[in-house]
Amino acid sequence: MNHDRTSAPRGTWLRAFSHDGVSGLLIAALGAIYLAEGSKIAQGASHAVVPPWGFPLFVGCGLTATGLLIFILAVLKTARGHVSAHSESGPDSIDWPSAFSAIGILILYVGLFVALGFIASTTFMILAMARVFGSRSILRDTLYAIGFSVIAYAIFTYGIGVPLPAGYLLSLI
Repeated sequence: MNHDRTSAPRGTWLRAFSHDGVSGLLIAALGAIYLAEGSKIAQGASHAVVPPWGFPLFVGCGLTATGLLIFILAVLKTARGHVSAHSESGPDSIDWPSAFSAIGILILYVGLFVALGFIASTTFMILAMARVFGSRSILRDTLYAIGFSVIAYAIFTYGIGVPLPAGYLLSLI
């Protein structure tokens, strides 16, 4: 089978662009809406380390930048003729057992969040998700999950003054 740039069927560029490019534009639009709505938050008499509009500004900028990056990469990918197999995606190409496992893990995460606390529940969630999506490096995944959970907990709890649940286990210590 010939994989040069000229062998792609006519209209493939449009199909590839419509999936990735449109998704990127929708994410960027969501970020812009989030920014617009977040800017309407009034400054109260007292506030934490971060003003009330600070977190929406951070999230909105992140969403907008991510959406634009996805859009630009989709345009560049299709302009170069690199059309992935995902451009022919449909309901048959979805790994349903992994998708349902991920949904189950997220539901379990929400249920255990307060009981186990942020660090423990997030560590278990990241480890479980890594396994569901094919990672077999337990040591690397464990180090990453613990590191991410502890750093995120420290940033929210000590950095911006938004306390996350420590869990019943940590409260016993």
